[in-house]
Amino acid sequence: MSGEGDVATSAIYYMVFGVLAAAGGVLGWVRAKSVASVVAGFASGALLVAGGLLAAGGNSAGDWMAGVVSALLLGRFGPAWAKGKTMPGAPMTVLSVAGLLVAGWALFGN
Repeated sequence: MSGEGDVATSAIYYMVFGVLAAAGGVLGWVRAKSVASVVAGFASGALLVAGGLLAAGGNSAGDWMAGVVSALLLGRFGPAWAKGKTMPGAPMTVLSVAGLLVAGWALFGN
């Protein structure tokens, strides 16, 4: 990391992404009564928020954690969007790519 601003930027992104992932899981439950959506949404959201908290403390494990979760989410939602499933494929794909970019920048940007 090149400075405290970098830590704050990545940590905030991971935490916002985590909250959005959890909210998406709740939306999946509300729309389709999908237990898998709510469990996966809360699990990925919790891991992203934890990654953000670690990153906020200057621990690069948080950036690694958020990067891995972002890659896994991209692997799940990218193909869905490519097959035409816009919701939740599009927003989750965009957020996941951004998560990978933020993690890469935080880890290797110097």
